[in-house]
This record gives sequence, structure tokens and C-alpha cells, in this order.
Amino acid sequence: MNQVSCKVSVAGKRFLTAGELEAWSVSEVKHVWEPTYDLVETDSTVNLYVDLPGCGAGDIQIALLPRVIIVKRVVRLLASRSWKEACSALFGPSELFRRFEMPALIDVNRVKAELEMGVLMVIAPKQAAVEQPAKGVPDRPHAFAA
Repeated sequence: MNQVSCKVSVAGKRFLTAGELEAWSVSEVKHVWEPTYDLVETDSTVNLYVDLPGCGAGDIQIALLPRVIIVKRVVRLLASRSWKEACSALFGPSELFRRFEMPALIDVNRVKAELEMGVLMVIAPKQAAVEQPAKGVPDRPHAFAA
């Protein structure tokens, strides 16, 4: 692969060269990983299944919004971890920050999450549909005088 080295600057700011950009991209892949997942929508729920091998329940943080679920993993080295877990934490993929767009509004107060055998299962019930009147249509019937 040919690398073209060209440094461009605008108003005194230096941009990355092609080689620096490639090195940054390779480093990002080593340190930030994107797990495989399935997003399944049923009539009443949105179910998210994320493969997180080697993760413990204490390593995962979940943020909930009506249209988004954010899953974050931060590696923490604890003295109580086994040698295998410590090596995996040091040399395996370390950071995870993944945002999942929901196909429907979810009820964030009733979401259930469970991490079992390296698979994170998030069961998110859909919000009750709030019917809004169409523009120009009254929201309740009116009596008209004849």
C-alpha cells in the first residue's frame, strides 16, 4: 500500500498525515470495539441482545432514553480478579461505547437488563401509544347547531 505523506495546515493548525490517520484508526480498533447484536421488535417490547464475552455485570453501564439505549463498558482492574480476567482486561478490547437507536419509544421505567453467559439481554417495553389528533381536526367532538 502506498502512503502519501502530505501535511496540510489551515490558519496554523496541523492536520493528520495519511500515515498518522492510519495509525490512529488501527489503534482505535484495538481499544474500542463494536460487539455483535440483535435488535428484535415485538408488538409490546423492543429486545436488545448484545454479545459481551468476558464482561462482568459490574463492568457494564446502561443509559436509557425513550429512543436510545447506550451500553458502556469500562475496564477496571480489581485485586479479586483471576489471572485470566486480568490478562483479558489488559490485552483484550478495553473500551465499549455503543448507542442503539430504538425503532419505537420505550418505557425507560420498566426496562429489564440481564447479563448471562456473555450475552446482555435488555427487554424494553414500548410506551403506550398516545393518540394525537391530526392538524386541523378537533381533539374532541363538538356539537354543532343546525
